Amino acid sequence: MKVRVKTLSPIHIGNGERISSLEFLVDGGRLKVFRFDRILSAIERIPNPQLRTNAYLWFKNQGDLRLSTFLKNFNLNLEPDYELEINGNLISSQVEEFIKTLEGPYVPGSELKGSIRHLIACAWFMEKPDYVKLKVEKLLKEGKAKNYKELNNAEEELERLVFYPEKEKTLSLT
Repeated sequence: MKVRVKTLSPIHIGNGERISSLEFLVDGGRLKVFRFDRILSAIERIPNPQLRTNAYLWFKNQGDLRLSTFLKNFNLNLEPDYELEINGNLISSQVEEFIKTLEGPYVPGSELKGSIRHLIACAWFMEKPDYVKLKVEKLLKEGKAKNYKELNNAEEELERLVFYPEKEKTLSLT
């Protein structure tokens, strides 16, 4: 079976992380992102000890926890770690991170592998629906799908049918 993958739109794979309003600001249609440890380092470099203490207390006492407000109040000038052009308005206090390389969006190999395995399994199940039905009924009769752990084991057994058929023994219907 040949598989060809063609993307029809830009790909942005989320990494599960969010950037809080203390780590980004919007300036002139650009999203500027700052690592929080660099912000803390900038606070440490404030020469006036009282102003440095006030900067730390700002995080505790301030209701408006936005990086732009913080940098303006303490007259700090930081270069962003990276910046991106944005279209439209950003109204959220958090931004979803995504993985991207300098060459363009990055799609982890595990994402592609999982998608391809899923398509292959679906095609195999559609070619042999009666066999799959008998196998699932057998697993249910054996009690291999009555709880979550056993259900996962049953799924793994079905995957073995698709991806490792030489290890499959002859199916007994008794």
